[in-house]
Amino acid sequence: MSYAIPWGALLFAALSAANASEIASGLPNKSPPETYDGIGAVYTTADRIEQFRFAKYEAEYRYVPSAGSAHEPTIGITAYDTPPTSTVKSCSDASFRCVAIGTEAFAVPRRHLTPSDKYVAYGNSFSVAKCLRGYGNVCQVALIKAECYYNRIKKGCAPTAAERTGDDASGLLYFIYNEDFGVTAYGFAPLTGEPASTDEMLAKAKSRLLIGDHGVLEPNP
Repeated sequence: MSYAIPWGALLFAALSAANASEIASGLPNKSPPETYDGIGAVYTTADRIEQFRFAKYEAEYRYVPSAGSAHEPTIGITAYDTPPTSTVKSCSDASFRCVAIGTEAFAVPRRHLTPSDKYVAYGNSFSVAKCLRGYGNVCQVALIKAECYYNRIKKGCAPTAAERTGDDASGLLYFIYNEDFGVTAYGFAPLTGEPASTDEMLAKAKSRLLIGDHGVLEPNP
C-alpha cells in the first residue's frame, strides 16, 4: 500500500541531503555546534501523530503510537522512504538570533521585531507577514515568512529568485515567533511564486505546534 508524502517531508529530505553533501565536502564551519537557542524544543502535528524534537544536531522525527491500544494502526499512517529528520545548527551572528534547519532557518533580529521588518539571514529572506500582538512599533508576536531560493553553487539558500539555480528545491518556511517563548509553531510550503493570504500563511504556520514553553529561538535567560 502506498501513501502520499506531504510537502514538509519532501523538503526535509531534500534539505537533509543538501546538508549531508556540505559536510561530506569538508567545507569549513559546517559542523553543528553543541548548543543553540531552544535546544530540546518539541513540536507536534495537531493530531499528535507526528512529532519533531530539536536535539543536539537534528530535528528528530518520531511517529507517536497510541498509548491505549496494542493494535497496529492501518489508517492515518504516512510511509516515508527517508524519515523527515533534518540537521540543525546555530546560524546566529551579531545582528540575528538564528537556528538553521537544513538550509532553511528561523531567525529574528537581536532587538524587538517591528510590523514592517524585512531582513536576510543565513541566505533566507525574512519578512513579518502579520503582527499578531504588540504595541506602538513593537511586534511581540509575529507571523514570519522565510523564503529560500536554493543555489547549488552556494550549497544553500539565496534570498532572491534571480539567484535560484535551475529547478533546485526551494521553499517557504512560515513560523510564529513569540518573544516570550520563541517559535511557537511552524510549517513548510512550496515556493511557487503565487501569493498567499494571511489566513493561508497562518494555517500553514500552525502545521507543527510547540509542546511546552521552550521553543526554538526562546529568549535567553
